[in-house]
Amino acid sequence: MHKGVKIGIIITCILLTIPIVVFAVMATPWLILYVGLWMSPDPAKPQTTYAEFPFEIVYQIEGETVTVTDVFICEYDGIGINEAVGKYVEWKGYIKSSKKEEFVLLTDHNVKIICTLGDPKYYMDDPAYDYPMEQGVVPELIVYEQSGDIISSHLLSEEEQARYKIQLIHWEFSAPISNVFE
Repeated sequence: MHKGVKIGIIITCILLTIPIVVFAVMATPWLILYVGLWMSPDPAKPQTTYAEFPFEIVYQIEGETVTVTDVFICEYDGIGINEAVGKYVEWKGYIKSSKKEEFVLLTDHNVKIICTLGDPKYYMDDPAYDYPMEQGVVPELIVYEQSGDIISSHLLSEEEQARYKIQLIHWEFSAPISNVFE
């Protein structure tokens, strides 16, 4: 082999090795964190994994009063893992009649207004729920606006309530269950 070919092979190897080493150095802490989280003990599992919670919401839209009576279903959805909190119990919540996670009050072109129904952790008495239980569920109206591929969201302001002629009048949500985690 010529001296020039050997030098070319050595330079190519060095150039290929540098990104691999940089990637390994950057990825190692995340890999160590993930392995540690993965090997950590699972959180206690709930004894009750499914429950139904009837609710009623009365709202006014464009002068018309609408009463919705339905059921919010909460189900155990396994164990999740997150580098900020470690392992945790995952829940899913959805409306019985629509099988959707959100209660939509209005859809208008690129705007969608939903009403929150509460967190499944609250209803299923999950010890990880870290808000005052005494308060119960207080629904909020949230606006989702889509502009191309970007979706933004915020609480419905008073000006937007007037613009969309929408207002919550009354709501009744079920109380949470008493659950045991083992």
